[in-house]
Amino acid sequence: MIIFQHIDEYHPFDGIGNDCRGLRKIFQNLSFSDYIMTQRNFCPEEENVLLVKNVTQKENKFIEINQNCIHILHYGGSGYPLDFFLSLPGRKFLRFHNITPSEFYQGCNESVYISMDKFFSKSVLELSSLSNEIELAICDSNTNAEFIKQHSSIPATTIPIVKDYSDLSQWNSKIISPERKSSNEKEDLVFVGRIVPNKKIQDIIVLFFFWKKIHPTAKLHLIGGLVPGIEEYFNFIKSFIFDLDLVDSVNIYFKIEDTQKSKILQDSLYYISMSEHEGFGIPLLEAMQNHLVVVAYASTAIPETMKRGGILFYEKNFPVMVEILNKIKNELNLYESVLATQEKALQYYKNYPFQEKIQNILLNHKSEIKKFYD
Repeated sequence: MIIFQHIDEYHPFDGIGNDCRGLRKIFQNLSFSDYIMTQRNFCPEEENVLLVKNVTQKENKFIEINQNCIHILHYGGSGYPLDFFLSLPGRKFLRFHNITPSEFYQGCNESVYISMDKFFSKSVLELSSLSNEIELAICDSNTNAEFIKQHSSIPATTIPIVKDYSDLSQWNSKIISPERKSSNEKEDLVFVGRIVPNKKIQDIIVLFFFWKKIHPTAKLHLIGGLVPGIEEYFNFIKSFIFDLDLVDSVNIYFKIEDTQKSKILQDSLYYISMSEHEGFGIPLLEAMQNHLVVVAYASTAIPETMKRGGILFYEKNFPVMVEILNKIKNELNLYESVLATQEKALQYYKNYPFQEKIQNILLNHKSEIKKFYD
């Protein structure tokens, strides 16, 4: 059996790319041959990555694609050539990640909003068109599974982003190495992710504005990247920082070494997410792994990802939020109890039966899958 994962762009560090690599490990453990098939490969060092254009031109002569093959389309919106995907012989699955609604781009210029609105509408139409072609949508959150159910008749199940979580629960909160600052020494806030409107970076900055009134020397670290075509939002964020007189207190990083990123995370107290649309949330879990207290606005898949770990807010009342965060910082027992909830959340992912669930899906007959998930 050969398994092909189809993805528009194959990146080394984003969530979908990491999910592809996690699934590859499972396929290898199950002794399945596997390939990534993509339009643009940003991981040239990886083996068994095929370009769609080469397959369509039949340049890969040694790979036989037949009815015994399995095809998994990673879908985060329109982009991958569906006609090509559907033309390939074999069973077909959807790995559904997330599509950001265009409403979050209403503050951008009209051309950007129109473009994103067309992208969203086309993506929804594509999902609907796949209803009779896909055996099962394997969503990475229940939030995304609900989206599939609303916009298609594809049966859906949920399996979180597949990655190696085995190193996430090896820290004892009672033991702090000499290199690490203790909680009462830390005061910095940090966010990791793209600078895009749905992340509500401006709300993180407002929270930091109130936090800095109590902790004047605190810093806010924004670690992420720009999305081509949405530079306008980044310019708004820069102006917002300037208007609040926070230029010397907010650090923005686009290209950053892993060692520097780790140092920032280890020296920060809180990881902040004010996002109002997430399909999952790997950065939340990585922040827990780095022993930051994770503070998040409870939107879409964020509560589901956090598994009752960390701190969730259901209203963006910034003065009240800062008061609570300051209390956690100053009370060691409270601080450690929050970290304990995060440790429990990480344990859930560490123990999750990824291989068993994937194997059951792939080895079941099509009729059995339909009967079980309908």
